[in-house]
Amino acid sequence: MAISSSLSSLSSIKSAVDSFLSKIKSPCVIHVAFSGGLDSTVLLHALNQAIQNQSISFKLKAIYVDHGLQAESKEWSDHCKQVCNSLNVEFVSLKVDLASFSRKGLEATARTERYKAMAEVIEEVSSDKSFLVTGHHQRDQVETLLLNLFRGAGINGLSAMPFCIKRYTDSGFVFEHYRPLLKVPYTELVKYSEYNQLIYINDQSNQDTQFRRNFVRHDVLKGIESLWPDVQASISNTASHMQEASELLDNFAQKSLADTCFSSCFIGLRNIQQIPWVEQKNTIRFWFKQNWPGVVLSSMHYEWIKNSWLNYSNSQNKNFCYQLSSGELRVYKDRLYYLKNKPVAFSLALKDVENLFGSTFDLFDDFLFKNISLGDVSNANLRSISPKDVVDKKQMKTFFQSHDIPVWERGVWPVLELENGEVVVLGCEQCTSVNKELLEKNTAIKQIGLSHSQRMELMQLL
Repeated sequence: MAISSSLSSLSSIKSAVDSFLSKIKSPCVIHVAFSGGLDSTVLLHALNQAIQNQSISFKLKAIYVDHGLQAESKEWSDHCKQVCNSLNVEFVSLKVDLASFSRKGLEATARTERYKAMAEVIEEVSSDKSFLVTGHHQRDQVETLLLNLFRGAGINGLSAMPFCIKRYTDSGFVFEHYRPLLKVPYTELVKYSEYNQLIYINDQSNQDTQFRRNFVRHDVLKGIESLWPDVQASISNTASHMQEASELLDNFAQKSLADTCFSSCFIGLRNIQQIPWVEQKNTIRFWFKQNWPGVVLSSMHYEWIKNSWLNYSNSQNKNFCYQLSSGELRVYKDRLYYLKNKPVAFSLALKDVENLFGSTFDLFDDFLFKNISLGDVSNANLRSISPKDVVDKKQMKTFFQSHDIPVWERGVWPVLELENGEVVVLGCEQCTSVNKELLEKNTAIKQIGLSHSQRMELMQLL
């Protein structure tokens, strides 16, 4: 009976791994997040077996991340290296420093730093044929859903972990992260390990119920299972249902977003009398998911957005701002902005940023340096406007207001400083103090300007 049970586990894990491999194309590099624990050991072993048996052009690379939190971490790294050597799998050991972080929120911090370190290794390959895989299984999925439920999450949170997700590095590199064993019960991994006589690390910190996930695993989930033995499979199915609902909401939001004015920094808000607020919330959520996936708004944030928008036109206060843990929300006229950073003054030689200029512009708010060509100002500086600049302040104010330039951009608005010290203001021909005969003389066939995204990059708002 035990042999039959073990063979069943072999079959379920083999099926899950084969299904994953069928979804990616060879040749490619599969990076396995390898802690040496049961989950990642089973995954690495099963992947290695499948690749050898099928003779397919997949290369495995195991990545161990040392968080420096346990005294045994050096021993664990050595163990992982030995396992990889026995399987003839390339091994990489990384170290991250978490000493500066408090115990509170340590789980989330460790996870963030771990993925960041692994992403750097994957980015070095610089290929769209590089993937990350982790050993998350059905119980992990259940724990994630319960943790999100207790936090009061919506459909996205109750979707828990997807089978595949795109991850982004700080430099913009994109790679896919797969969880091949996500629907496999934990007990199947144990049986697979026993059948194959796998040796793995047993991290005692996984027993510490001060960590919320461990508390859910050992206290909450076990209590529920005493009444509903099959509850893990049921909750996992609920996560799948929520993922389907989330996909439908994303499809609906994508169509709604197409009818909305937006960029990577803002999204237009529409008449609440014509478009139900719940629909706009969904569109805003999707906009953040597409542009700022690390920012998740709560019901409190959405309520602030709604009230600020409704009160903006009738209020003397035009500085509607909500500080988030990372960045800030701003409402200006009929737009919601997310600013990752506060605008920063800039100054650099124009010749160093010639790649920012050309005929390809964003769809919104593109402005030119009027009657100035790149050749005429090759020795000019591109910088933020200064209070000392001799420009028509009244014309500047009119220009800003008529073009809906947000107040936080106005103090760092781009100007070109010419060799004689005079400035040309981006987009505002009447603001400049440059001799008009000089402007007419230097009229170019191809004028230069800045697109919306280029302005945001210069101001360090992206």
